[in-house]
Amino acid sequence: MFTQDESSYLRGLVVLAAVDREITESERKFIMDIGKKLGFEKRYCAESIEGVLGNEYIDQTIPVFSNTNIAEKFLRDCYRLALIDNKLNFKEASWINVVAINNNILHVEFLEDS
Repeated sequence: MFTQDESSYLRGLVVLAAVDREITESERKFIMDIGKKLGFEKRYCAESIEGVLGNEYIDQTIPVFSNTNIAEKFLRDCYRLALIDNKLNFKEASWINVVAINNNILHVEFLEDS
């Protein structure tokens, strides 16, 4: 059984990747790698990624994590994911900003190892 934080982490990355209505192969690989680290089955991660674009009922709730460390790590991964194509679009930046606000994060050190 996965914790709420783990489920929110994976779902949040999938939702972020779909914000621009396109999921690139690089984004897909990044999410699959994180999903594996979180302990999710490969098939579950792939189905989550594939299903997000065509499913209007995907939970879009902004993730709120149980502690600051998890929220900061999630935000670092969000920026890594959003910048995987070397550009950050407005929708991605706005979504990440709302995650930070909802988790009471004012500053994240992005140069730290994750």
